[in-house]
Amino acid sequence: MVAGRLVLSSATPSVADKEPEFTAQFRLEDCKFKTKGANPYFILKPGHQLVLEGEEDGEEIRVVITVLHETERILLPDIGWVRTRVVEEREWVDGELVEVSRNFFVICHKTNDAFYFGEDVDIFNPDGTISHEGSWRAGEPVDDGLAEPGMIMPGTFLLGARYFQELADGIALDRAEHMEMGLK
Repeated sequence: MVAGRLVLSSATPSVADKEPEFTAQFRLEDCKFKTKGANPYFILKPGHQLVLEGEEDGEEIRVVITVLHETERILLPDIGWVRTRVVEEREWVDGELVEVSRNFFVICHKTNDAFYFGEDVDIFNPDGTISHEGSWRAGEPVDDGLAEPGMIMPGTFLLGARYFQELADGIALDRAEHMEMGLK
């Protein structure tokens, strides 16, 4: 793999000064969705598990991500019902469970892109209450219309690609940018 960086230039100063936008439309109507599979960067196979451990601000963090054998149907206007794979994420801070989220993913058969259709979140507060802050589902109302699926991981790495991973205005608007190749 060749390492490199993308540099944009233009003869028109107003265009050169403008930051590129992030893709928010993904032609989902062209996809036949699957709930099992993988692309080079994202595994959606029931039973697959990823464990991440480290330290953040002096606290021990442990995150366990598990692709469950469960699916969840989500209704998208103009597309219909989409069956998604449930991926559970559990997070501990200093040995105490602080969050459990159930995330909803699919892979487009045509492009091998993995899409994110939302999440149900349980945050366990120190006072014993449970918050659902950050929960959203594609097709449901948010601040500015309806939440939409985002691309969590494209099937092909494209240097310079910029896209939304979550599109739930007022709740979650995560985005990603491919800035360099050949990283290890």
